[in-house]
Amino acid sequence: SLDLVRASNPQDEAFVVNFNDEAYLDVPFTSDMKKMEVGISRIDSRGGTALRDSISMSMDYLKKEGKKDKKVLLVVTDGADTASNDRDTLEKLVDKAHKDEVLIYAIGLLNEEEPHEAKKAKRVLNALTTASGGLAFYPKQDGEVDELALEVAHEIRNQYIIAYTPNAPPDGSFRQIRVTVNGPGHPVVRTRTGYYSTDTKTANLEKP
Repeated sequence: SLDLVRASNPQDEAFVVNFNDEAYLDVPFTSDMKKMEVGISRIDSRGGTALRDSISMSMDYLKKEGKKDKKVLLVVTDGADTASNDRDTLEKLVDKAHKDEVLIYAIGLLNEEEPHEAKKAKRVLNALTTASGGLAFYPKQDGEVDELALEVAHEIRNQYIIAYTPNAPPDGSFRQIRVTVNGPGHPVVRTRTGYYSTDTKTANLEKP
């Protein structure tokens, strides 16, 4: 997490939400690396994993306090959800990511010796990252995490926005998005999967 922040724009702001049996805001928005280091050092890997609760709480905080146009979450977890309440289902979180226009990346440090638990964790992370236009990574070794965090930081800083005006009037419905590019090598575009039609004039797409 610190590697990602160090590799980002110095004017960016970051916050830390730690979670085990419950999620809690450990470091409010800041550009101060020392505050980030202190917050991350308080991570306690014991107890349960309130994964959905932590993601929902982070999106709420990001929507309320985030002042920058681009909003990104990096989720680092070691397993499947064992402690979240039933209110924040995966489907509701996906809808929330669409409405809040949050780009989600994930690094899953999963125990493949427990395939059932690893499969449940991957289902959540893959659904959220794909819907938002982000990516999920599953390193085999802890030593790969630093490199992946730098890769995420690089990708975030090398994206652009495509905007368009919908033909149909806004009706609150979910509208799917599909973008293709014609070019040498048949490049693949990654965007969020859609948006909710509201009273805004344009819908923005982020693309690496």
